[in-house]
Amino acid sequence: MMSAVIVFAAFAISEAATEVKGKLLIGGYAGYGIGLGDDFKEHKSVLPFATFIRQLEPGVAFGGRIGYGLSNKLLIAGTVGFQRMKSKEIVETNDPPIATDNSTTDTWIAVNANVVYLAAPSSKLCPYIEAGPGLYFDPDDLAGGIDGGIGGMYTINPSLSLDVGARLHLVLGMDVLTYVELHGGINFFIGGAK
Repeated sequence: MMSAVIVFAAFAISEAATEVKGKLLIGGYAGYGIGLGDDFKEHKSVLPFATFIRQLEPGVAFGGRIGYGLSNKLLIAGTVGFQRMKSKEIVETNDPPIATDNSTTDTWIAVNANVVYLAAPSSKLCPYIEAGPGLYFDPDDLAGGIDGGIGGMYTINPSLSLDVGARLHLVLGMDVLTYVELHGGINFFIGGAK
């Protein structure tokens, strides 16, 4: 059994490399957004007549990516992502004692332009880091921001890879919003260097 694991591990690391130079990348992902910072902590305001409680909860994320391999170590990529988080808002009145749940769903779209550095393009399992600016849209607002992340691509064949990673988004606007997006997806590669 142990020899089978060693043979599989050697195969996974030594087979086809993550060759991206001159290739067009088209991919999709799904994941989960987890909020960080004060916006995602429970806020409780106690007034003489009522108590207000507000908290954002984690939610789903999905999106797509298109990119181009400048070299085997460097990609430029544009990502469009959709994020949804629930805003839990509860009002508790004192006289009469009534609790009202006014929960809503907050959604926004992130459009990011990232530079992606592939740390080990000669390996079938290739870690990467990425960073870049972005725009964040919700129904009421538009804000600028930045994102950065780490991940790994596992090359199945020269035209297909699996992708897992995490991106930290810092949205700068009237309020600063920070969240981590954990994702998994698939990438298709078209073309290539001749």
